Amino acid sequence: DGTTAGDITPTEPTEKPTEKPTEPTEEETSEPTDEPTEPTEEETSEPEDPSDEPSESPTISQDPELLANAKWGDVNTDGVVDVADIVALNMYLLNNEASALTAQGLVNANCNYDGFVDSTDSTLIMNYVGMLVESSNLGPQSYGLNELKWHMSAEEGKELVTLDLASEEHSDTSYGGKTNHVYEDVQFYNYVSELTLCYVDGVGLEGVNYRIKDDVYDEMSLSLNEIFGETEYKESFNATWFPENKNYYIFLYKYNDKSGNTITQFSFFSVD
Repeated sequence: DGTTAGDITPTEPTEKPTEKPTEPTEEETSEPTDEPTEPTEEETSEPEDPSDEPSESPTISQDPELLANAKWGDVNTDGVVDVADIVALNMYLLNNEASALTAQGLVNANCNYDGFVDSTDSTLIMNYVGMLVESSNLGPQSYGLNELKWHMSAEEGKELVTLDLASEEHSDTSYGGKTNHVYEDVQFYNYVSELTLCYVDGVGLEGVNYRIKDDVYDEMSLSLNEIFGETEYKESFNATWFPENKNYYIFLYKYNDKSGNTITQFSFFSVD
């Protein structure tokens, strides 16, 4: 009703006290010592407006038709990518119920292609509109790598990834000249994966691996063929793509681990 905690004031008692002290110790003209009771509700008891809290992002559709029609960054689906899309996305991030996007708009908004629609996508669209990045930095060609830079140090990579991606991290330096940083439960598009950043001493970041504990090889292979064209470099359970004008290649691989679980590994390797 618009009332705030600061608007609440104590109310006067509705009735006068009916009992008098039997043995008054002060003159009858003295003021009653009982004060009106304070309201039982604490000032902080007013319900919070749910619109003030960021809403949880719904699952992004993987409908092939929506993905095929995606125009990365076109959040409001008006056919162009401009400031209006930044505003629409930021409003959605503040309250995804009051400022809902269409299913196509959600797909278009996932510019970092990591399975989330968040401030990273907004920043990418802003940089694109400001002509700081090209359209090739939006959508599936980014695969969540926009913040990672080839040849960056292990310390730089660790600082970036542990900001909000990783729930657990450990390092493995068991073989000469190389260091792996492994992060558990990292979202990679719509999958939960184990992320490994591979560093070479004196060179820096050289490889990025996502290990998905599920058989999604055919699904991911189809998606990569649609994005980059059907690869000539493929066998039964592995394939390689060499995207044009990119400084990495993609290696997709399916295998069974020691426990018999099927693992789909999606890897990027630097070609610089």
